[in-house]
Amino acid sequence: MNKLSLVSVITVLMVVQSQARMPCKEPAQWKAMGFDRDNKAKMKSRFEISYDALKQRVRKVGIEQIGSKSDYVELIQLFNEKTEYRFSDTTKTCEKKALNQEWSDFSIPKNATFYGDFYIGASELKDSSVLVSSWVDNVNLGGQKYELLALFTVNNCVPVSVYLDNDEHDYQVHFFNVSAKGLSDTDFSLPQECLIL
Repeated sequence: MNKLSLVSVITVLMVVQSQARMPCKEPAQWKAMGFDRDNKAKMKSRFEISYDALKQRVRKVGIEQIGSKSDYVELIQLFNEKTEYRFSDTTKTCEKKALNQEWSDFSIPKNATFYGDFYIGASELKDSSVLVSSWVDNVNLGGQKYELLALFTVNNCVPVSVYLDNDEHDYQVHFFNVSAKGLSDTDFSLPQECLIL
């Protein structure tokens, strides 16, 4: 009877612990290198990203390929100002347009389901892996519904990868060389060509 009681208590504790796992909170400001792709939309890019949840702004600079066309672009989204700037290095032109989508923190959704922890890399080799937590949810972004799978480091909640899937998109983004130091306004400076708009 004692063994059965002990097994029952351990089982209950494991269930409670797994249910109590809450999404972590990522750093409010960070920079990273990244790459993303969406095979259904025929899009891929390599970029540097600056992310600022405090002032609700994002800057991406890098090579973007849509279909067969490639360009080196700088994209600055200022959600508080509802404005987006897109500078093309190829044409040396800047486009300014209204930003109609709402700010969405790059974080694990609060109602996401914990899927499990696992190591990326070789867990048995010293300094050759990172422990990540995986989360799943159904989310609405830009008026579309997606199935989401998000990977964040267990320590410090650093974003690693996000996958979004629906009938029109199979988007994935991966981050590396993440720096969680503070950002300044100079990290979001507009190109000269955008200042005259």
